[in-house]
Amino acid sequence: MSRESFFFAEGLLLALLLCAGTPSAVPGGVASLSDGEVDSRESSGTAADPAAASVRIGADLSFIPQLRSLGATYSDGGKPVDVLDVLKDRRFEIARLRLWHSPDEPWHGLDSTVAFARELSTRGYDLFLDLHYSDSWADPGKQIKPSAWAHVAPPALVDSVRNYTEFAVSAFLDQGVALRYVQLGNEIDGGFLWDTGKVGWPASSWDTPENWNQFAALLRAAMEGIDLAYEGREMTHRPRIVLHVSSGGDNEKSRRFIDHLVERDVRFDVLGVSFYPWWHGGLGELARNLRDLSLEYEREIMIVETAFPWTVDGFDDTENFVTGATSLPDSYPVTPQGQQSFLRDVLSVLEHLPGGRGHAMLYWEPTWTAVPGGPDNPYENLALFDNAGASLPALDWKQSGPREPSRTVQVTGDFNEWSAVAPAMTRIGPGMWGDTLAVRAGCHLLKFRTDHRWDVPFDFGGCEGEDDGCDIELDGAVCPTAGKGGALGRIEFAEDGLYEFVLDEVHWTYRIRRVP
Repeated sequence: MSRESFFFAEGLLLALLLCAGTPSAVPGGVASLSDGEVDSRESSGTAADPAAASVRIGADLSFIPQLRSLGATYSDGGKPVDVLDVLKDRRFEIARLRLWHSPDEPWHGLDSTVAFARELSTRGYDLFLDLHYSDSWADPGKQIKPSAWAHVAPPALVDSVRNYTEFAVSAFLDQGVALRYVQLGNEIDGGFLWDTGKVGWPASSWDTPENWNQFAALLRAAMEGIDLAYEGREMTHRPRIVLHVSSGGDNEKSRRFIDHLVERDVRFDVLGVSFYPWWHGGLGELARNLRDLSLEYEREIMIVETAFPWTVDGFDDTENFVTGATSLPDSYPVTPQGQQSFLRDVLSVLEHLPGGRGHAMLYWEPTWTAVPGGPDNPYENLALFDNAGASLPALDWKQSGPREPSRTVQVTGDFNEWSAVAPAMTRIGPGMWGDTLAVRAGCHLLKFRTDHRWDVPFDFGGCEGEDDGCDIELDGAVCPTAGKGGALGRIEFAEDGLYEFVLDEVHWTYRIRRVP
């Protein structure tokens, strides 16, 4: 690989597999596959390309009309800006809007949502419609039926869902707003339209075939409503159907949910997940889950909600989701730079999913700053603008253009609990980095981490079954890497001792040598 093509890549992560017979851990404590266990679903046709897949980015922007009405202002580089312009300049392509059935305020109803969608469409955003099927917030803890349907019996509720979905989608189409994505329910891990469409975890009273059948019937009715809205229209593109769960870091929960719906012929195009690290775990859990889902169901994957704090301070009277007492995984600092690093690493998880199935990553409400007179805000320290409305570095989480040589490189692995604050390697020449580590005999998993950024895949194999093309024993042989994020082959460490690690960014090689 040439120097130019190397520096075009967004960061370097080299997985070093050190041969032995125990599973290795990845960040967040997720065990990798045991030795010799090869994922049969992954073949040359579905493996992640060494060149990262292009992943779209966007955001939930539903609060913007309300914030505008309250006088919210924003700036970028010290100059006042229209917030929609600055987001577009930063390569945000998708605008997600939530729609409530009969809200008691004007901002989430059909008329106002269609009007804002028209504006977004004229400004070049692709529209993502999030149907909550509720009069207010819907999430894993509450899925309250619209008041108009409170006493509708299950058979009739299926008709209500179909008719309402057709009516709502038609309202956008009638105004010339093309919908690129339509999401059926919001974080529907436990179903929606409770209690009719409520489902549960094993041993729950809601985990019955009848409950899952009712839930699936409601989802199928919603899909039929979308079909009816498009019937007879001269439109070449229909929206992708998105199912959204909150279990971004929970593979067991995600698999169980999808299996139930697949068994009941619920069709969908995209699997969307939420990933808030204070609720859903570390990047290791996310990467393991999304890789498995992309292989098992062969659907596009979206992270439809994510966020990270830039400070632990609050700027209003509402307690925030994340405070100084909140436990955050993966050692990212709660700073503007830490927020940016986290988002770049989450994006990299999607970029390296097998088969290029990582489709898009959406930030939840990046403009929701603390505005006097606004809704109670537990989120202002998670926005991508500070409390004065000034843009933060994380707005640039999707880099473009050639990448400069790394400023810092770290060696991190199971020996230091995958620390994101491990000591930096020493620059020993142009594009050359060195470090000396004590390594015990056996199997370890190590990575080079550049510019405080993870890259993925984190590795999901063991020492067996990996590339045997480069076998470093103790002789210090030079090995080419397998490309960005690739596994580097089996390496024998026959004894405990000190080893010198050298990374050459210019020629895309590494060397490990036993220190006498």
